[in-house]
Amino acid sequence: MHYRSVLRAARVELESRVGELNVERIMSTISGRRFEEDFEAIRHFRHPSGRVILDVGANRGQSIAAIRYFEAMTPVIAYEPNPLMVARLKKRFAQDRQLQIIPCGLGSETGSFDFYVPHYKGVAFDGLASFDETEAADWLNPERMFLFNRRHVAVKKLSCNVATLDSFQVEPSLIKIDVQGLEASVIKGGSNTLAASRPVVLMENNQPERDAAQLFDMGYIPHAFEGGHLRSRQFGKLNTFYIHPATAELFDPAVYT
Repeated sequence: MHYRSVLRAARVELESRVGELNVERIMSTISGRRFEEDFEAIRHFRHPSGRVILDVGANRGQSIAAIRYFEAMTPVIAYEPNPLMVARLKKRFAQDRQLQIIPCGLGSETGSFDFYVPHYKGVAFDGLASFDETEAADWLNPERMFLFNRRHVAVKKLSCNVATLDSFQVEPSLIKIDVQGLEASVIKGGSNTLAASRPVVLMENNQPERDAAQLFDMGYIPHAFEGGHLRSRQFGKLNTFYIHPATAELFDPAVYT
C-alpha cells in the first residue's frame, strides 16, 4: 500500500470536517514540505530582465508560492480555467503586484469548453481537473485512494474559456505546465512563443512521449533535477525540465551534470 493513497483518503475525511484551508496546513506540516522538490531548481535559475514566468494550470497557487520563494519580484502570469480557483488565487495573492491572474485555460484553439472537476465523497480534487472528462474521472482509483469505492466518485462540469498562448504575445523565460494530460495542446497553441523565446518548460510527467513530442521536435532536451543537479536526457520522478540548448544559460552552469 502506497502511503500517498492513505494520505489522500485522510485528506478527504479531514476536509469534510475541518475545511480545505485547514487541511492544507495539516498536510504540509505532516509532509514537512513547502513545495515539490523539483522547484528547488529555481534557486539556480537566472531570470533575464524584461521577461516573465508563466504558470499554466495555477490551481491553488502551489507553483506560484514555490516560484515566489526564489523569485520574489519576477513578473508572473498565471492561467487558471476553474472560476472557483481563480477567486481563491486572487484572494491568496492579493498583495502580489507582480502577479497577473488570467481566468482561462490554454490550449491549441480559442473558445468556450467544458471543464471537468473530479470529486470524492463530495471533496473536490481540483488539481485533477481537466478538459478531458475521462482524464478527470479515471485518475482516482484503488491504487491512488485507500479503501477506494467508485460510487463515491463524481465529476462536475464547468464551462470555461480557453485561449492559445501565442495570442498573449508574451516573452517567457520559464513555463510551468500542469494541465492533466493536455500539455501537448498547450504547447501546440504556443509554438510561436516557444520558438521565439526558447523558455525552460517544466512539466509534470504524464506521458512524455506524447506530451513533449513537439518540444523534442524543436530541439528541447529533458532534464531531471536530482541531488541538487540537472541531469541531462533523464526524466524526473514527478516533473521534468525541458531545456533548449540555445537558452541553457538560463540556469547556472554549475547545476548541470
